[in-house]
Amino acid sequence: MAAPRLNGGIELICGSMFSGKTEEVIRQVQRGYWSGHNVQIFRATSVPLVVPQNNTLLSHDGSEIQAMYISRSDQILPMLSSTTDIVAIDELQFLDWGVVDVCQHLADHGVWVIASGLDMSFRGEPFGPVPLLMSIADRVRKLRAVCTVCGNPAGRSQRLRHGRLAPYDDPVILPGAHLYQPRCRYCHRVPGRD
Repeated sequence: MAAPRLNGGIELICGSMFSGKTEEVIRQVQRGYWSGHNVQIFRATSVPLVVPQNNTLLSHDGSEIQAMYISRSDQILPMLSSTTDIVAIDELQFLDWGVVDVCQHLADHGVWVIASGLDMSFRGEPFGPVPLLMSIADRVRKLRAVCTVCGNPAGRSQRLRHGRLAPYDDPVILPGAHLYQPRCRYCHRVPGRD
């Protein structure tokens, strides 16, 4: 049975750390495979030289799938197969602003794009190209985690350094899931922000 023809479009999955974004990308990609579509998966990295040897996209819940690691948006189109129907891009916040044009180009040429990333930095401010992509996406899903302080739904990522709240002037990009906790609006604090 042939896969049903897809119309191009952009689906954005965003939210805080530990909200299940990568798990949702993997779930959507598996549905694409099961329905007979040709899928390519890209994972953006903030550090170009830090790429797992087996090129897997790994979620916090242990789910994994094969992916191609990239550090710039202009790497996507040359790596694309002519038979690809679905493109997934995880950790979108680490890419340059050109990724928005790449997503638009793919969607305009009949490819369904599933993109995911943090919509806010640890400072609680818009993060990279994700908010712009939110405005042009055909579908947006904002996922939430559970606040580690009060247990309410969490939409922000709290950075900790040596067990203390990271100050506003900390670098925006600092890899390491162990440095972050999901927090709700009321429990999220950034010293030096106000």
